[in-house]
Amino acid sequence: MREEERLKQIVAEQFAINEEDLNGDLTFDELALDSLEWMELAVTIEEEFDIQLADVDLRRIQNLGQMAEIILERIRE
Repeated sequence: MREEERLKQIVAEQFAINEEDLNGDLTFDELALDSLEWMELAVTIEEEFDIQLADVDLRRIQNLGQMAEIILERIRE
């Protein structure tokens, strides 16, 4: 999935994490993102993929795989 790979790159770059350590099951709690970092990530994703993430989307996302699915859903709309 191209979106998931790009998402991994974004997370790795933005939070100085080794991309090889990231997988679709990794939760944002495990990444220990605070609310500001989470919002910065959401803005970066919206800009990178030219999509809008609704608050309901952001509340239901628990891991990188789910984020990639939401990105794909928004791209298809």
